[in-house]
Amino acid sequence: MPVESTQTLRRGQVAVTPYYCEENIYLLCQQLDPALTAHAVFISNAQKEVPYWCQRVATGPEGIIFWDYHVVLLVKDPDSGATWVYDYDTKLPWPCPARQYFEMSCRPHMDLGPYQHSFRAIPHQDFLDHFSSDRSDMKRPDGTWQSPPPLHPLLRGPKAAHAHTLPEFIDMTGGIGTVLTLHELMEMFCNYVTP
Repeated sequence: MPVESTQTLRRGQVAVTPYYCEENIYLLCQQLDPALTAHAVFISNAQKEVPYWCQRVATGPEGIIFWDYHVVLLVKDPDSGATWVYDYDTKLPWPCPARQYFEMSCRPHMDLGPYQHSFRAIPHQDFLDHFSSDRSDMKRPDGTWQSPPPLHPLLRGPKAAHAHTLPEFIDMTGGIGTVLTLHELMEMFCNYVTP
């Protein structure tokens, strides 16, 4: 039965595979009612080095990690109108209010120069339709896995142009969805006013 409310979206609803955030979020999107306002959000930048705070695998006193990309789910609660973030890798609450999440994880008050975050927000049904991955990005040159792959079959949406559209979602130019800066994302989903 599809999830019709953020109140019934549980953390253990799908089998989570470490380092495959895009597949984890895809499986979570499959649980959603198509009528919900929800977006898969890819976070990256031109350098493919995105600073991220409050992640469980982060080490060091600053608690920061640099991802080549990360993927989360934003869901607007149909009752309250509030937007919630679902991130399997965060130390923050599940779900987390969107403003709190982005303030803590992406630090909008900091000038990160060329490492500034870019966001591709994709309506969740479009993500389900157009995403595909052959997991080749997780293989080393010798063919071994950087991290063990998920046990479920390869994911391929019914409208995916080819077997590995993941790079097109990570590339923050053109493509499906809307590419936003951090402040634009927060204005759109968090009622944030840029200082």
